[in-house]
Amino acid sequence: MPPEREALARHRFGLQAEARMAVFSYIADFYKPLRRNRALGYRSSAVHEQKTASELAIETQLRQAP
Repeated sequence: MPPEREALARHRFGLQAEARMAVFSYIADFYKPLRRNRALGYRSSAVHEQKTASELAIETQLRQAP
């Protein structure tokens, strides 16, 4: 069984809106950070954010150097 079905199969939803929010949370929290994106150079958003943060930190250090 795919992980998203496993995550949702454990819950009993009273309202359709609750089920939709559970699916949205799964996509936003689990799937989306791992999915590779062409606009990000075929990197996942998590990897892209890490690389961008480290590049920004290096750039800041270089600007502060005498």
